[in-house]
Amino acid sequence: EDLKYEIFPWALGTNWRNKISSFLQKKERLWARMNYRSIVGAKCCDDLLMIFACDEISRRTRQPHHGGARRTYLKSPLSNMPKGPKSLPRECKLCNMVDTCSPEPC
Repeated sequence: EDLKYEIFPWALGTNWRNKISSFLQKKERLWARMNYRSIVGAKCCDDLLMIFACDEISRRTRQPHHGGARRTYLKSPLSNMPKGPKSLPRECKLCNMVDTCSPEPC
């Protein structure tokens, strides 16, 4: 856990101790603007779901085509365009449903 702080001297330079407060405030503002959302890898997601096994989200079932890796060569050229937090979820072409769990179409 403490190793995560090792990046500060690398990212902020020699006077990192003087800059850390400002950096952390900017980081918090960025997370707030993103509504505290992020993309999480499958392994990390599985680990979190094991921790919160009693939560409703960990008991949901998903269609098999909604899990696993997304192949970049199958994506539309427009799929990499940022949509922003207020955009509608993308539609899944395989099941004709709105996919609220995936940032890109199946």
